Amino acid sequence: MGQGRNASGGFLLRRKDPSAGSSGSRGGGRNAGGGVMVRIAVATVAVSLAVMIVAVAVIMGFRGEITGKIAAFTGHLRVQALDYGGSVESDPIELSAGLEAALADIPGVRSVAPYALQGGLMKPAEAPRGVVHKGVGAGYDLSFFAGCLVAGELPRIVAEGDLGGDGGGSGADGGDGSGGGGGAVRHKDILISAAVARVLRLEVDDRVEMLFVSADRPPRRDRFRVCGLFSSGLGEMDDTFAITDIANVQRLNRWTAGQVAGYEVFLADVSDSDSGLGAFLGGVFGGASEGDSDGGLDGRGGVSDGDRADRSGLKGGQAGLGRGLQGLDEFEERVVEAARPYDTGEPPLMVRSVAGDFPQLFDWLATHDVNAAVIIAIMIVVALVSMTSALLIVVLERIRMIGILKTLGMRNGAVRRIFVMRAAVIVAWGLMFGNFFGIVGALAQGRWGFLKLDAEGYFLSQVPVALDWWWIIALNVGSMAVIVAAMILPTTIVSRVTPSESVRYQ
Repeated sequence: MGQGRNASGGFLLRRKDPSAGSSGSRGGGRNAGGGVMVRIAVATVAVSLAVMIVAVAVIMGFRGEITGKIAAFTGHLRVQALDYGGSVESDPIELSAGLEAALADIPGVRSVAPYALQGGLMKPAEAPRGVVHKGVGAGYDLSFFAGCLVAGELPRIVAEGDLGGDGGGSGADGGDGSGGGGGAVRHKDILISAAVARVLRLEVDDRVEMLFVSADRPPRRDRFRVCGLFSSGLGEMDDTFAITDIANVQRLNRWTAGQVAGYEVFLADVSDSDSGLGAFLGGVFGGASEGDSDGGLDGRGGVSDGDRADRSGLKGGQAGLGRGLQGLDEFEERVVEAARPYDTGEPPLMVRSVAGDFPQLFDWLATHDVNAAVIIAIMIVVALVSMTSALLIVVLERIRMIGILKTLGMRNGAVRRIFVMRAAVIVAWGLMFGNFFGIVGALAQGRWGFLKLDAEGYFLSQVPVALDWWWIIALNVGSMAVIVAAMILPTTIVSRVTPSESVRYQ
């Protein structure tokens, strides 16, 4: 009897073991088919997640690189005199150590620096070319331009404390000269782009004559030394700006040394306030922030009616960016509040953002959010189809087991949970491989830049990538939740299996 029981037990083990006997061979064939589908499902989930990671990394990279480059020319935010026309020239504001300190104390602000602007024409032997003469002080962060230098050096800047008098003299001299206000040395260096230099046939150390025309002043001429050439990859910005000492622009505008066009505010990370995750997901799924931050200030700390109209225009220009860089709106609120106590109303102050200056460019960036949403949706659908097929095959392979479990009293819900957990394991393996290949691929592109771009069309020479652990975790959690939740539907087939029919299933 003992031998019979042992023989019977051995028979049952052989039936369960795919590698034992002819019955096992038939079971092994079925298991082999299911194993192939499971491996295909794992591979599909892995590829889907890898594609999503790379797509989001590229879009975040585009946004960060282009925003950073443009902000290097204009600042992320600017505090300036109220201007309805958006012209280059504006009324000056007085330098204020208190305002500068208040702006610098805002958490997340990297640096604050005064600036001055003056439009002018470069006059070579051929046709003149218009540029914006941007003056910066000794405290201005020129590290971006240092990294973009292709020849020469950065312009020499006189420290603010070394400026004597008001620098209000006229000038048509040809090189380094006196500031005209107290004998202070004023370096007449100018940094221009390599593209402009190529068109005007200029080289480092060449002298270039410039003509400055203003509505309320007679035309003025001046000569500058080309101290260096830069190339940022942003053709429009390179063609527009020329960098020089702020004392030169103050003199051309007939401003005193204590007058500037405004303050540029540079942020350490525009997405600090929402960790980058909410910004991107808001851009993909339409969660735009519609705050009521007001860029203009009046002398009473309120918002003037005229500036509400200007602010509405700024908000319209920010529509695309608001979905992708909501953190910028929050920083703008902080800058408005910091500047409010220093707004005397003569002239009234306003706050402008980089998005308000270049609305079309940021709207173009916002269209990439739609592309990301489409890619994510397609990849999830592909993973769902593959997982559904694999899970159905796994369920059909286990019909006899389902019947036995039901005979032993297990309810349909408990049996279905077994297969949902099996699906979760498959998805987890796919996510693990997808994270590996997606992150490694993005890091490799960031390190070596295999994929190149046309700089004239895309403003960048190679495909940028930016990885953030928060949105990577969000993609993983979201993919797992959506796919596993969707697997509940195919497991409903378990409810239709009856023990009597399952016993006959081979």
